[in-house]
Amino acid sequence: MSDDARHVTPIVFSVIAAIGGVARYSVSYLDGQPFSFTKFIASVFVSGFAGLMFGYFGITLGLRGEIIHVFSGIGGFYGTATLHYLFDRITDGQV
Repeated sequence: MSDDARHVTPIVFSVIAAIGGVARYSVSYLDGQPFSFTKFIASVFVSGFAGLMFGYFGITLGLRGEIIHVFSGIGGFYGTATLHYLFDRITDGQV
């Protein structure tokens, strides 16, 4: 990976993941959840972080090209749900 790509990659992962987070929040809104600007911003932030981690996980698995970006988007979409699941498992002593 070139030096330029190394600097751009986290930004690309985070933006794709944030879009995934917006999509996830939109689904919740369409399902009847009331809109909260604070929760929306928090969701986008958490999704950006989770998608960044998922993107790097894809790189670690040796995946290439657009599939890594797909990982990043999935991480953004499911980011908050995955973090809640892991937190619950850890606090229950299951992990």
